[in-house]
Amino acid sequence: MGSVFENREPHRALELFGELSAIPRSSGNEGGAADWLEAFAKKNNLKCYRDAANNVLLRYVPEKAEAEPLLLQGHTDMVCVKESWSDHNFATDPLELFVDESGWLGAKGTTLGADDGIGVTLALALLEEKPHRVLECLFTTSEETGMDGAVAFDYSKITARQMLNLDSEEEGELYVGCAGGLDANMTFGYKAEPTPAGGYTAAKISVKGLKGGHSGIQ
Repeated sequence: MGSVFENREPHRALELFGELSAIPRSSGNEGGAADWLEAFAKKNNLKCYRDAANNVLLRYVPEKAEAEPLLLQGHTDMVCVKESWSDHNFATDPLELFVDESGWLGAKGTTLGADDGIGVTLALALLEEKPHRVLECLFTTSEETGMDGAVAFDYSKITARQMLNLDSEEEGELYVGCAGGLDANMTFGYKAEPTPAGGYTAAKISVKGLKGGHSGIQ
């Protein structure tokens, strides 16, 4: 995959993204990604904490810190959607990356997983640069299906009081907050009516007036 990223920046982050893209990481199947992060930590002499939910926290401490500790956060799982003609198996197959004629990076027949794979690898590339501040990098799991990893994580493991979330939606935009997430089960009653002579009548249910929207945008 290295040739896909030749002469492209940020080069190291993209190289790492190529490595991560070879690891199946659907929501609930992030064990391989967690193994890869642990190996990265060992190679770079980083402190590493991994929990039962496969959340991984990496910690870099310089000899002399010149700024307050900073937490970088992203998630290792990805949205798994494929074209109708694709026989890709998200549980076992690596993504097939390519660059199209316009210069955009894509994956053959499937979603790319840059949400949030590129956030993960940008953080790793920064760790390799060994900046002059304490960096804590938290990579959570099952974000796409309810943020279950973030819910399960023990936040007493974090010392930083400043955080940058690397999972925003729009290029060139900085988010200072978002709506959060909510899973809701709604129950309502109804009265069955006789079926009209011509068949069934369609019904439309709308939910309005809520505060917020997509947690990464509003």
